[in-house]
Amino acid sequence: MAYDLAAMRGAAEPLSPAPAEALPAWDELIGAERIRVVFRLMPITLTVTMINVVLTLVVMSPAANPVVLWWWAALVAFVSAVRLGFWRAYRRDGTGTRFWMRVSTLGALVAGVLWGIGTALIYPGWMLHQLFLAFVIGGMCAGAVTVSSAHFASLAAFVLPATLPLAARFIAEGDRLHVAMGAMALIFAAAMLVIGHLFGAHFTETFRLQFALADRGRALDRTNETLREEIARHKATEASLRQAQKLEALGRLTGGIAHDFNNVLTGVVGFVGIALRRIDKDSHLRPLLENALRAADRGTTLTQRLLAFARKQTLNPRPIDLAVLVQDMRSLIEQAVGAACRIECEFAPGPVVALVDSGQLELAILNLAINARDAMPEGGTLTIDVSPCLADGITPPGLAKGDYAVVTVTDTGIGMDEETLANAFEPFFTTKPAGAGSGLGLSMVQGFAAQSGGTIELSSRKGKGTRAAIWLPRAIGEAIRDARATPHALSAAPARILVCDDDPDARAAVAEMLRGEGHAVIEAASAAQALQTISAGEAIDILITDYAMPIMSGADLAAEAVRLRPGLKTLLVSGHPAALRDDSLRGTVLPKPFSPTALAERIARLKGNGG
Repeated sequence: MAYDLAAMRGAAEPLSPAPAEALPAWDELIGAERIRVVFRLMPITLTVTMINVVLTLVVMSPAANPVVLWWWAALVAFVSAVRLGFWRAYRRDGTGTRFWMRVSTLGALVAGVLWGIGTALIYPGWMLHQLFLAFVIGGMCAGAVTVSSAHFASLAAFVLPATLPLAARFIAEGDRLHVAMGAMALIFAAAMLVIGHLFGAHFTETFRLQFALADRGRALDRTNETLREEIARHKATEASLRQAQKLEALGRLTGGIAHDFNNVLTGVVGFVGIALRRIDKDSHLRPLLENALRAADRGTTLTQRLLAFARKQTLNPRPIDLAVLVQDMRSLIEQAVGAACRIECEFAPGPVVALVDSGQLELAILNLAINARDAMPEGGTLTIDVSPCLADGITPPGLAKGDYAVVTVTDTGIGMDEETLANAFEPFFTTKPAGAGSGLGLSMVQGFAAQSGGTIELSSRKGKGTRAAIWLPRAIGEAIRDARATPHALSAAPARILVCDDDPDARAAVAEMLRGEGHAVIEAASAAQALQTISAGEAIDILITDYAMPIMSGADLAAEAVRLRPGLKTLLVSGHPAALRDDSLRGTVLPKPFSPTALAERIARLKGNGG
């Protein structure tokens, strides 16, 4: 049996210091080590025993009964052979510490009895031979201390029966010298036992200290492992926090950019729209202006993407049957991805209704479809699946439990490696060539999904395609048909309108649009100037004000204006995210940028329904 310290460390309970319940396990391990030491040295013990038997035969032959002497030698040899057999059995399978303790003790006892009785039986009459026997027994006991002290029971089982018979024969002689020799033999045996006991205690204490040290090491390893896990979790939390802070900062930045950009686009769209109305249809300038208007529309789309990424766009969620929506936009998707890509649609039985802004969802699906097209340059299959799913609060991560409708867009394209997949939602990250996209596609979809109360799952493998699943909250009730009519201008009687905007270009564009419709316009560059105009008693029918202005917001200006002039109709125009997301202002805000037609329609409605 191969007991070693490493194995015992692994088996020992990690205790430092060890509580009482751990001591039996330690005692078992120490006992196994005791027996291991005894059996490891047993070949030496048996070899020394046979050498002493031979020497005793040679020395004692002239002075002892040969029959007794040879029978004794034969018995000692037989017992040694049996013990050697047990040693071999122990080496093959040393399990069962208590059994081998008994074997060791019994073997030492039989050997000690044979030596003790043998020396008593062959006790010679010559003093020289008596001293020889005393030296042999003393040497055997000293050797036993060396090889058997680890197991005190084996030591005592040999020393006592080996020394007591010879000491008794010495004392039985009766003379002073022999009595002294017998006493010395007893004292020697006692000393051997004391030394063996102390050595065994030291052996036990040494191993207990080793076990305790091993336990402390194991406990320290576990503590270090726990600390490493905590550090890893802390780093992951810090990384998530940094990412959230970065996205929040970018969200604020993009929201502000979108607001300012909307003011710029309001002027561009307004002035270009006015110019298109005023020039002849056959003018060579019309194509240039139309191109400028299309460029402004692309700027408007980019602004919407910025707001989607910042999760600050205006959403109009309604119960929408997702299968119907996908079917309605299939032809648009086919045009976007081209003939090389085959489109397959898979819908769950029955309607799958989600509470979502249909226009924004269409943009998100179209965005994913275009990404899929770019991932399949040689063509492939684009699959759009609509199905109900149940979120369990764990999958997808961070999504609350509940019922969801899932739109899954899967392609058979080139896929993404782990590094690309990890950065796919990073703002402005793109794998496309320079100038071939803003990189806002997936971040826009993610922002839209999150703002809608859902999330997006993205999975991909290099060469195996990509799967994007948009989770959206299920709607209660029946779906409504999404019938978005193309806006058309409504006629309105001329009115006196006060336009307040701190941006001069946006203010001028709005004023010029209104004058083009025949309205009288008064311009104000600040809320204070607008209130001064109203307080002066000017006849004003409608107040149009920008939402985000310094000192006083457009909403506060409108409230104060109505207080000063009850019945005054007000209209907020803004591209600021706060205004677009404020439910209390829903229906009273015209998002920037807007066309002259959209502004005219809103003015007509104000005039027609009293605001």
